[in-house]
This record gives sequence, C-alpha cells and structure tokens, in this order.
Amino acid sequence: MKLTKLFAFLLAAAGLATACGGDDNGDDTPDVSERGTLVLTASAGTMLSNGVDEVTFTVMFTPDGETIAVDVTDKAKIYETGNNSILSSNKFTTGMEGTYKFYASYGPNIAPTVEVVATPEIPELPADPNAASTSFVHRHLLIDHTGTECPNCPYMMSALEQLAEDSEYNSQFLLAASHSYNRTDPMYNQGSAAIGNRLGNGYYPYVMMDLNKNLGVNNSMVAVNVQNLKKLLDNNKVDAPEAGLSAAVSATPVQIIINASVKAAVTGNYRVGMWILEDNIEAVQSGASAPEHNVHSNAVRAIVGSLTNLNGEEVGAIEAGQSANIVRTVNISSNWKIANCKVLLFVTSDADTTTPLKNCVLCPIGGTVAYEYK
Repeated sequence: MKLTKLFAFLLAAAGLATACGGDDNGDDTPDVSERGTLVLTASAGTMLSNGVDEVTFTVMFTPDGETIAVDVTDKAKIYETGNNSILSSNKFTTGMEGTYKFYASYGPNIAPTVEVVATPEIPELPADPNAASTSFVHRHLLIDHTGTECPNCPYMMSALEQLAEDSEYNSQFLLAASHSYNRTDPMYNQGSAAIGNRLGNGYYPYVMMDLNKNLGVNNSMVAVNVQNLKKLLDNNKVDAPEAGLSAAVSATPVQIIINASVKAAVTGNYRVGMWILEDNIEAVQSGASAPEHNVHSNAVRAIVGSLTNLNGEEVGAIEAGQSANIVRTVNISSNWKIANCKVLLFVTSDADTTTPLKNCVLCPIGGTVAYEYK
C-alpha cells in the first residue's frame, strides 16, 4: 500500500514538473505559421573562392505587430538562387569564383535576396596618401552618346579629341563613349543601351555631364562643339567635391575583380558606379573624315551591377572623413581585348537626384588608383 501511494505521488510530481516546466528551455521562437518581416544577412559580402573561406548567414524574424526581431536561423531554410538548392547549414563556402545570390524562407515569409561575391583574390587597395584630408581632386564625367552609323558623330568625336589635347581642360574630365545609336554597332551592348534609354535626349551625338541628361552639349560644327564643351566645364566647376575614390582592379582569365573605396568629405549616402571601358576598337564610322574616326576609345563595354539604377551599387551611409569599400566582379566577354580595357569608377550621392555624380576616376586592370588630393 505504501509503495502504491509513493508511486502515485512520483507520477503526480513528474506531471507537475512537465506542466510547469514547458518554458525552461528558453525557446521563444515564433510559430512557423506566423507572418511578419524576414531578413537574411551575410557575415561578409565578399569571400575567397578557395574552398576554405566561408560566409555565415543569419535569419531574423519580426512577427507582425511586434518590434523585436527573433533569430530563427536554425529553423529557417536558406536557398541559393538559380538552382533553388537548400544549404545544409547557415555557412557557405565555394571553390568557384562568381557572384552568388541567396534568400531565406520561414513558413510563409520570404527574405529579400543577398549577394556574396567569391573571388580567387581580392586586389588590395592602395594606402591613403593623406588620411587626414578630404580635399579631393575633382573630375566630371562626360558621356558621349554615339554610334557607328551616326553620320554627324565624327563632329563631336573631333571636338572631344581637341578638348582632351587642351592642357587647361584635359584634367577636368573623364570620357565614356556610349554606343547606342545602332544595334549593328560592335560596341552596342545592354549597358550602352541602358545609358541611351535612361540618360540620352534622343539626339546624336550628345555629350552629357555627371549623369544629368539635361546638362550637356548638342552637336554643331567642330569648333562650336569645342567652345560649348569648354563652357560646360567652365560653368560647372566644383571646388570642394563631396567624396573621393580609391580602387584596385585585377583579372582572372574569366573575370575582372574590382575593389573600390569611397571616402566622404560630406556625410551622406553614397553609391559607386563601375563601367568597363575599352580603347582602340576598329570599326567603320559613318561620316568619317579622318582615319582616327574609325578607331574608337573609351567605349562602354559593360556596366557592373544594375542596369536600372545607373547611379551605381549602394555603399551606404558614410560619415565625413570616413570611408567604405565595395567589391564587385564582372565576367569577361570574348568580344573584349582585355589588354585595352580599363575601369571607370564614379561616386554618386543619393541626396542629389538632379546631378548625382560627384567624382570619378579611371583604374587600369592589374593596377590601382589612390585617393587624389589637391
């Protein structure tokens, strides 16, 4: 009888412990059926494609009506886009270079995609020659809207060549030639088409400044074009640029790897544009009046990143005097002569929607460009 009562007491105690101890494991994970905001983050945006370096993902979930995000990494599913394969853990490593995209799901909730760039080796940025300074040298970006079947384009080509030979002006600008006039142009591509569609004014040739489609020079005779281009530069001088750029570029047989850094003189949200340019491309030019019109330089070959936002890839908020870097890759096309290619980099400000481009530099492939100060 005593044993029976003891056994019943122990069963009751065990049941009480079970009933009262349900939260002892500290698991306050929201129910997987709940709806809310799901965010996937990566521990790094770049990694080495050596099979050892790894990126760790975290998945955070905020239920609707709540303000505190909960870590649901262990219960979420993380996918690599393209093949929609589910990662076996929240860590990713690879032996193949490239840009990888991932998203996550938790019940009915889907997290926005994040990118991770895997490269054989990220080129090292040059040292800042004057870390205490933000007094940057400034250059405008001129974009020549052109094409091989444009009969009037040689007028602007000659004018730009004369401007580049003028020692008073040639240090004030960089040039990109966007071939969007005709699809049969060997330099026509998705990037140049996007530039023509979004930044052109419908006239060829047309030279615009700093991504402002309404700030530019329409075509006339060569001498008049030269005069108007000089006026454009004279009337838009920038004494104190808002930011400067530093970069390092390397290449493998299949990819160009770009490591860019933005240093702010003015606190703000910044982006970096990266365009692949190529020199000395031989193509017959309509209206050519000299042999040099059939040799094209500074031709836009590719835009790195989005073709819908030509202001560049987001770097984020940077305090004055501070810097932030971004790494991107682009696949090399068989149509390019990589020895003749270079990378145009420009920095834009989200605060300026009219003339967003604030500075630009050119970096050779296999080389570097440091911050340049006055």
